[in-house]
Amino acid sequence: MVCCLNPDCEKPLNQDSSKFCQSCGTELIPLLRHRFKIIKPLGRGGFGKTYLAEDADKLNEKCVVKQLVYQAQGSHANKLVVELFMREAEQLQQLWENPQIPSLFAYFEEGGYLYLVQQYVKGQDLLKELKEQGCFDDQKILALLKDLLPVFSAIHSRKVIHRDIKPENIMRRENDGRLILIDFGVSKQLSKSIVSMAGTMVGSLGYAAPEQMESGIAQPNSDLYSLGASCFHLMTGINPWSLWRKQGYGWLAEWRKHLQQPICSELGTVLDKLLQLEVEDRYQSADEVLADLDGAKAQAEAEQLQRYEAEFSNAVQSAYPLEAHVRDGLKQFQQSLGLADAEVDQIEQPILKQAEAKRQERIKQQAEVQRQAQQKQHEKKLKQEADQREEKAAILSTKNLVSQTPRSTRKTLISVGLFGLIVVPLSLYGLSTISRDPDPIPTVSSDLSTTSINLKGSIAIDGSSSVFPISEVIAEEFQSVNKDVKITVGISGTGGGFKKFCSGETEISDASRPIKQREIALCAKNNIEYIELPVAYDVLSVVVHKDNDWADCMTTNELKTAWSKSAQGNISKWNQVNPNYPDVPLTLYGPGTDSGTFDYFNEAITGEEGSRGDFATSEDNNTIVRGVSGDKNAMGYLGYVYYEENKDSLKAVQIDDGDGCIAPSDETISKGTYSPLARPMFIYVSKVAIDRPEVKSFIEFYLNPKNRQLVANVGYIPLSDEIYAKALARFQEGKTGTVFPNGKTNNVELTDVL
Repeated sequence: MVCCLNPDCEKPLNQDSSKFCQSCGTELIPLLRHRFKIIKPLGRGGFGKTYLAEDADKLNEKCVVKQLVYQAQGSHANKLVVELFMREAEQLQQLWENPQIPSLFAYFEEGGYLYLVQQYVKGQDLLKELKEQGCFDDQKILALLKDLLPVFSAIHSRKVIHRDIKPENIMRRENDGRLILIDFGVSKQLSKSIVSMAGTMVGSLGYAAPEQMESGIAQPNSDLYSLGASCFHLMTGINPWSLWRKQGYGWLAEWRKHLQQPICSELGTVLDKLLQLEVEDRYQSADEVLADLDGAKAQAEAEQLQRYEAEFSNAVQSAYPLEAHVRDGLKQFQQSLGLADAEVDQIEQPILKQAEAKRQERIKQQAEVQRQAQQKQHEKKLKQEADQREEKAAILSTKNLVSQTPRSTRKTLISVGLFGLIVVPLSLYGLSTISRDPDPIPTVSSDLSTTSINLKGSIAIDGSSSVFPISEVIAEEFQSVNKDVKITVGISGTGGGFKKFCSGETEISDASRPIKQREIALCAKNNIEYIELPVAYDVLSVVVHKDNDWADCMTTNELKTAWSKSAQGNISKWNQVNPNYPDVPLTLYGPGTDSGTFDYFNEAITGEEGSRGDFATSEDNNTIVRGVSGDKNAMGYLGYVYYEENKDSLKAVQIDDGDGCIAPSDETISKGTYSPLARPMFIYVSKVAIDRPEVKSFIEFYLNPKNRQLVANVGYIPLSDEIYAKALARFQEGKTGTVFPNGKTNNVELTDVL
């Protein structure tokens, strides 16, 4: 077959024997430049047409021929276009030495058209991959960035800007999976000069950077913006153009709310900077992006090593030497973290060496204890024998005395004499009059006044957004009578708060869950000892739209069906959760993975399986409130205090954990019947800091039962007097560490563990 090269021909394929196109009458060219046989059209763009061809000079190797069409008035304009084409093609030829850019085979003019011949890449573009495989996860996007950014760096270093980065112009090569950048260079370089002549804007709507859309002027970080927009499309399945039509560039500040699943923090940070409206606020080069990604990777690897070190240390502390099944479990954990044997060996050897030294020391101590016990037993036996000899001598002496005394006085004498032997020596030492009280019961000071004449200083608190209202109101009340004490209360989430606390940046960390093993390891690494103190009860409320008339009560199994990891991609309608519910979409809202609320909900509901990731996440509870209250088919979960503040627009779902439907309330929480979504809230205090008078006084004020109304005023459930007293005693005795070694508080009585 011979293909007609008239770009407007509707039926370009003809028999080999034909000399003119049977459709449009154009003269047929069997071989372009006596070398390239056109097989069939592949597609059409704004500047011409693309064909699949064979290269006769390379044993009919497949290639791609791009035909550029430019109609201009006057021969001078045509000549200028040809000169621009040749000059830019020569410049771009250097780029095509890059293995991730199709090689340039030839460029020429023939029959009134400009032609470019490039290497044929077998594979498919990422837009097709998105349609076939679904949204990309964060690890796939990170791999994409690390694969493509060096290509961007190479082309930008040669003053070449692609100008049309989008999923369709990124191909995945079939034979090795590498990403190939296509459809740039000639058409875009050529269009750079054509813009000034024809007033044409180059780039794809939605992907093109703002400055490129407004003036046609592009620079290297214009391509980086387009790369960020492409990543957004691949993660969400949403074309940025559809958002731009509704809200302009306003979507840039809210891009995270469209995510189908949680993403790692390092990717979120990079995309935030790629998708900046202003040129100067973006990354200025591809190398800057790579540097941030490499730094984040190193940090992530360090965190993985810390996790393994903490897990291994706990295993060794629990039982050393390690048994086979423990070793097997650690090996599986190592593989899940992706750690090499050499890395693990460097972690294990110092811990094992220290554990063995401690074991040998214990053996020595046990031997010494046994020796001392045997010595004491021997000494006791000798003493008993000596006492028996003394007793026999005393009796013998008394008998002699009696035998020399008249019979009428013997009875009295014997009584007095015998008791005298016992009582008189004791009375000499006062032992006959000693009374022994029971062991004294520890008491705590009842003087919890906030006032102190010379109380000065500053206290930094950070952490959970759920505990924040409690710490804030307590701090304000404390400062009202301690003017020279400055207390700052921040919000960075429970995990973020522990990072600061375990780095020594804060004296107190607010937490909506117990400290995790990796956080314990971080504190230990920085020599931060802490005292764990409960301060209130919180409740997680499952909420739906106020007009939802079917989900008044849900079992914990139904919640697990809706929220567990296996529900992702499978449970998308209410009737899949319960067949009695309507056949309507199920929209889910919840906190992000760094939130203590997220951790607690999954501990209580989804268990070891974990949570699905394809729901709208936010660290801001108000965002969850807006999402659920604006969608009749929505369900979410958040802190009870936020439900109380918004109960006019939300409905709390009653929870059935096997004992009937229970609604969240002060009464059901205090009685322990609202299960399993009631939890204690904590503060963690640096042991070093409690030596400072202002910190000590503040914590005693915090734990004063007289301040329980302050806790109630911000929507939380105060502790009982007994728990307040035990927590205060724990603080004043300086007891460090956690009473929740497995990190779980579900079905745990504070009175038992304190």
